Amino acid sequence: MSPQALTRAFAAALSSAELDRALSLFAEDGCFVTPDATAVRGSQGIRAILSQLIASRVQLRVELKGTRMAGSMALCEECWVFTRARENAAPFVQASDSTVLLRRSSGAWRLLIAAPWGIADADRRPFAAMF
Repeated sequence: MSPQALTRAFAAALSSAELDRALSLFAEDGCFVTPDATAVRGSQGIRAILSQLIASRVQLRVELKGTRMAGSMALCEECWVFTRARENAAPFVQASDSTVLLRRSSGAWRLLIAAPWGIADADRRPFAAMF
């Protein structure tokens, strides 16, 4: 599976409320960056974030902008479009420029860092502990 196919598989799993499948696409040492630039690390933390998204009945569509590859790493620039159904109101739609870092290990790509709302400014440095 290519890096682009992996992010689309993640979107499909999240949209189908397949929590375990969505979580399985993250590396064991993966990180999910929330809208307030909090870096949530590890499967338990990421599971909690994905559970919240699923509970809100989110639908996710991924639009690829570009991919840069270097060895076992792939940096994907994408637009993630979140749609949340709301009772008695039009759906809430939010599109954001996303940055996703994937790592290939044992022949399979996994999400290492998913920053759906982009990378925080340099002062916040949410990724400093990852490197």
